Order: sequence, then structure tokens, then C-alpha cells
Amino acid sequence: MSIYALVGNLCVEKTLRVAFASDKAGILTQIFEDFVTDLKDRKFDHLDMATKQLAIFINVSMEECAQKKLAQLKIFEHLE
Repeated sequence: MSIYALVGNLCVEKTLRVAFASDKAGILTQIFEDFVTDLKDRKFDHLDMATKQLAIFINVSMEECAQKKLAQLKIFEHLE
């Protein structure tokens, strides 16, 4: 989805990155849920989707609140 590319690009700007990282609108949680689903379902484009989702996780993890949220979501259990 191009929405992942858009969010990833918006994370360059600190104010927007902090907004996504704090998960105020639930966007980070939704991207995580999509990530887990994409890895589980393994549809034809799952690698492309997972790569874009991981890029978002990397970008927002510059912020401590995102690190805490991703740890709370147990992201490391889904990475191999």
C-alpha cells in the first residue's frame, strides 16, 4: 500500500514522527496489526508490505514513546 510509503516519508518531519510514534490516532498499532497479518498470510506481496512497515517502525523508533509502544506490542516476537 502506498499509505505505508506516505507515513514513512512523513516520519522525516519530527512533529509528525512524534505524532505517529505516540500512537494518538492508533496508526502505529494499525500498522503493527497489518504487519502481523501480512507475515501470517504470506500473500504475493507480503515481503514488500513488511519492508515498508518495518521502515516505519525504524523511523518512529527514534522516539522513546514508539520504542515503548513497539515493545508493548511485542514486535520482537514477530521478527526472525
